[in-house]
Amino acid sequence: MTRLCSRCLLFVVNAIATLAGALGLLALIERLPVSMPSPVYWFLRTLVTAIGHEELDNPDDMFGLAFVLYLSISLIIAAVIVAICNVAIRRYLAKRRGNP
Repeated sequence: MTRLCSRCLLFVVNAIATLAGALGLLALIERLPVSMPSPVYWFLRTLVTAIGHEELDNPDDMFGLAFVLYLSISLIIAAVIVAICNVAIRRYLAKRRGNP
């Protein structure tokens, strides 16, 4: 039972760390004093056309879609960093306990 609780706690801590890291990274991206880069605009426009939602192909919706794209990329980056930290902590604890 305690092992299940510790795994659930580890999952919750990892999820919170990933979300906090992604939101922090997104805040840094949003504070940059530049408009939407042209490749991002054309990627989103191509994606909207390929999916078949031409009603989203206007400048107002593009900024919202860019925000979702940046959030997705930030979540992936934060999740990879948290996973690397988990592996590093696991190896450190195994070495400290004397397990190979």
